[in-house]
Amino acid sequence: MDAGPVGRSRGRGWRAAVVLVCLAGGLLLGTARSISHGQDIRDRSVDLAALVEGAEARVKAAEENAADLQAQIDAAAAQDVSPQVA
Repeated sequence: MDAGPVGRSRGRGWRAAVVLVCLAGGLLLGTARSISHGQDIRDRSVDLAALVEGAEARVKAAEENAADLQAQIDAAAAQDVSPQVA
């Protein structure tokens, strides 16, 4: 019953694994803190409906502006101020 070396190598493996897991956890916590600048990151909810409504309003305004510009272009083209080419 010589379980000494096997038990010791298994214990060293667990110790190394625990150290690596703790280091990885510390790295993740440090990264989360640096990204959040010390603020709570759980309350950062995004109101997608408001974002979509805002984008739709900007698109509608741009389409109206484009329609006004096209009307100005059509009015200027209808005046035909160029000399007639024979």
